[in-house]
Amino acid sequence: MDTAKAKNTPILGMDCEGLTKNRYMQLIQVYYANKCFIIDLQAVNPFSYGFKEVMESNQVMKIFHDFCEDASALICQYNLICNFVFDTQIAHRLITDFLQ
Repeated sequence: MDTAKAKNTPILGMDCEGLTKNRYMQLIQVYYANKCFIIDLQAVNPFSYGFKEVMESNQVMKIFHDFCEDASALICQYNLICNFVFDTQIAHRLITDFLQ
């Protein structure tokens, strides 16, 4: 992605909570445009209101840390494949390995 396009790309900071072996995802935390949002998945399904399209979009970057379990839960619970994801844990591993 070129720098000019990157400056205009919407970016969401995200994290999913409440994942355990016997329990579904409970919350999604979203940071966008200097605002934080907490979505209670037991109270509302945001994917029925257009959020699925945002998560699947290649035009909106989603930043997660350790996305593996979150990705699995999104697929299993909501049949959602999240695109254009930057995983900070993978980035940290790559940078650390490069510097050693």
